[in-house]
Amino acid sequence: MRKHLLTFATAALWLATAAHGQITDQFATGNMHFDAKAMDANSDGRITREELTQYAHRLWSAMSGGKPTVPVQQAAQDFARGNMRVDARAMDADRDGTISESEFMTFLEHRFDRMKGPDGTLPTVSAAQAFSRGNPPHVASAPSSQR
Repeated sequence: MRKHLLTFATAALWLATAAHGQITDQFATGNMHFDAKAMDANSDGRITREELTQYAHRLWSAMSGGKPTVPVQQAAQDFARGNMRVDARAMDADRDGTISESEFMTFLEHRFDRMKGPDGTLPTVSAAQAFSRGNPPHVASAPSSQR
């Protein structure tokens, strides 16, 4: 009996793993992780509007999977899994229940503009504090009191 139970458990685990592997949206599966240092393309410790825009386009492509819009609820889940601290509902400027690439970019650019310094850049550390949930992938299973 134990042998059958073990075989069944192994088969169930294999099927669950195979089903999960069929999901192609890297952001939704948590394989994509927000990283302010990666946003800083020239590694000078400061993020320009252009660097933010380039990084945001990559995030949008991963999240949308080529679709013109993403449901707000899905976006909120994707942001959480991707380690981003942003309010998906606030991005939905036209309140239609979805976020377009334009709404996504406008939201992030406005947030950047409010935070940038007199030189027009944002320190990488400040971007990490503003946009990151503070849960690097290797500690994503930390107790909720640390999140």
